[in-house]
Amino acid sequence: MHSEKNLKEPSKPTASAPDEKTGIPEKSEIQGWKRLVKNPWVRISVYLGLFILGGCMFADRAFYVPSENRPVPPKVSGYGIQERSIPIGEDALSVWVIEPEGQPVKGTALYSHGNAGNMGNHLGFADFLPLNGYRLVLYDYRGYGGSTGGPPTREKTITDAYAALDWTLENFGPTWMVGQSLGASLSIWVGGERSKEIEGVVAIAPFTSYRAIARDVLGRTIILYPVKWPMSLMVSSGGDPIDRVGSLSPKPLLLVHGEADDIIPDRMSDELFAAAGEPRVLKKIPMMGHNDGWRSADRSFSETILEFLEVHRTQ
Repeated sequence: MHSEKNLKEPSKPTASAPDEKTGIPEKSEIQGWKRLVKNPWVRISVYLGLFILGGCMFADRAFYVPSENRPVPPKVSGYGIQERSIPIGEDALSVWVIEPEGQPVKGTALYSHGNAGNMGNHLGFADFLPLNGYRLVLYDYRGYGGSTGGPPTREKTITDAYAALDWTLENFGPTWMVGQSLGASLSIWVGGERSKEIEGVVAIAPFTSYRAIARDVLGRTIILYPVKWPMSLMVSSGGDPIDRVGSLSPKPLLLVHGEADDIIPDRMSDELFAAAGEPRVLKKIPMMGHNDGWRSADRSFSETILEFLEVHRTQ
């Protein structure tokens, strides 16, 4: 038998250490957390952080107004449409490959459309290209039309544009990147990094940055004008064409903007033009609104683009 002197007393936990068996903090530690939470500045910081986080998520989502209806390819004299798909992880992008009929193919144009609707709504903006000999690859971002994997986000649309470019290069070789509005800004961003692989970029009504266009839209309302700067900070940064447009050179860049554009002001094309390298062309079209290019009565919209493509053709 052991004597009582050989028996050791269990050590007593300190006041702030958690219980070894349960991991439950001692009373003094719990009280410390309560005092911290009751601090008004801590609570304000937490609430402000949650508000900004929620505001950023909402503000970023506000850029996208998709139609989830799968468009049906129209039958049009002068070109034929083939339906294809591009795998992107577990999702897939819906694609139309539009081939000219009755004439040789002059080149390929990958078209990234604007933020609303689906590619069927945007075909009219770009089908002058296949009607004039250019193969057109038109696709929907994830969450738009027949493309799976929504809802759309900035990260997804950028990734989708990269995937569409990779697929087009693999299947058809060097391509022009053409886009309108959101798609124009995506084309500049992606094209700036992949300039060695593409023919060039045609950007129709692009914006300079996501925050800049959000600030501009907020400033159009009298109530929101005084807070347009702080509220625009709820829009996250990143993927801004103004940061990549200079990297396109020496590949050619054409900027086309309507002087009557009431959605994206034409001064944003001025800013992109100033930041771009040569060769670069800026075409302002009088009385043309944001979505009026294809309806341009004097045909200067399509003629400007076709002339630019012809001058810089490498095939």
